[in-house]
Amino acid sequence: MKTNSLKFNIFYNILYQLLIVIIPLITSPYISRVLGTEMTGIYAYTYSIASYFMMFGRLGIFTYGSRCIAQVRDNKEKLSNVFWSLIFFQLFFSFIVIIFYIIFTYAIASDNKLIYLLQLTAIFANMLDITWFFNGMEEFKITITRNFVIKIITLVLIFCFVKDKFDLWVYTLIMGGGTLLGQISMWPYLRNRVTFKRPTFSEIMSHLKPNLILFIPSIAMSIFTIMDKIMLGAISEMTDVGYYEYAEKIISIPKTVIAALGTAMLPRMTNLIANGKEKESNQYIRNTMFYVSVISSALVFGLMSVANVFAPVYWGKEYIRSGYLIIALCPSITLSVIGNVVRTQYLIPKTKDKEYIISLILGALFNLVGNIIMIPKLGALGASISTVIAEFVITSVEIYVSRKELAFKQYLKDGYKYFLIGIIMFTINFYISQRLDLTVLNLLFLIFLGALIYITLFVIIILLSKSEIEMKIKLSLSKKFKFLNKFV
Repeated sequence: MKTNSLKFNIFYNILYQLLIVIIPLITSPYISRVLGTEMTGIYAYTYSIASYFMMFGRLGIFTYGSRCIAQVRDNKEKLSNVFWSLIFFQLFFSFIVIIFYIIFTYAIASDNKLIYLLQLTAIFANMLDITWFFNGMEEFKITITRNFVIKIITLVLIFCFVKDKFDLWVYTLIMGGGTLLGQISMWPYLRNRVTFKRPTFSEIMSHLKPNLILFIPSIAMSIFTIMDKIMLGAISEMTDVGYYEYAEKIISIPKTVIAALGTAMLPRMTNLIANGKEKESNQYIRNTMFYVSVISSALVFGLMSVANVFAPVYWGKEYIRSGYLIIALCPSITLSVIGNVVRTQYLIPKTKDKEYIISLILGALFNLVGNIIMIPKLGALGASISTVIAEFVITSVEIYVSRKELAFKQYLKDGYKYFLIGIIMFTINFYISQRLDLTVLNLLFLIFLGALIYITLFVIIILLSKSEIEMKIKLSLSKKFKFLNKFV
């Protein structure tokens, strides 16, 4: 595989993950006004419950499957055997989950039965999801190109057929059906990559134990990605779920970018470590830490500086509380992206599953207890604070268990400057935002001003710096802008 293919894989994976986040983001100003806070809360609540069933359908297949495929991708015979045993494993457990979900809908769910049933489309999509195969093969372009058209069709259908709050069922069907169609469209691409191999039952079940081990992190992660909304709906009000849902949509964008980077790097790092290339893998980690410091500091402080203007302008004045939730959730971005790099580029490739699981379980426990204590008093704000605490616990544990192998002092030395310029940008932008009216033009002005401040300070640091990573960036810039040659 060519060296520069990793750059394209990262690009395609980030683009795909952003597409998943951005489509709902594009529709959210329309949906927030058409459906209202209560209906958006009902959708978020029912989808959160359906998501738990989906997790039990796939177990730890996303991470485990990618790792297995990456290990055998150069041998088509082994690749075919591994793929078909994994997919039968996934289908078997998904089928069981679907039966239990239907029983739950009719026997336990007292309200919104139709919406619960329509969420079955998302569960069927989960059953047919083979994204992990293409991730393991480092073929991310296929995923983005096939799903782009599906997402655009979904977008058009929402604007055409969702007209008022009584169309919640239509919105649910479109969202789940679009995901299902996207997953089905991936299957024809298997034709020349694997040949059909009928797995034995023992081969299928051989994946159970390692999947269960990696399923524990999924359960732990879900407590502060899904359980927050379920607990809000059960303890607080559906409107609080709506406020939290939209704040989380914004926070998920930078998290998704970094998570996509980690997903793209996981098979490469697994391959490097398997071949004993420790020095090369450590350099990848250092470079990644540098770039996530730059990206996360810009996005975190940028979001915090415009949140109180963005929420009411973008979603309507009814959602002004979402702006405060965005500010409260922003610190979780930085914590999450650092932890993601450690997990996907060190702990998981090194098969340090025990350490990975412990960190997530501890974070989940802190979040669960925090929700129980704070949601009754603070509602969605309490859920936000608990999420930040959980991310802090997870990242702290992961840094601690890998402190001897990873150069965290060097990473801090590389990246602290960019958090400082992020604070400068936030201070100026936030001060100005408090003195502006809530209009689209003022929002665009604040975004432009924040970007201008950050980019200007970033370029100054790059030009004055002598560190290895920043010198490479400076050299690259000087080739495109000749007047910068005097700084090289």
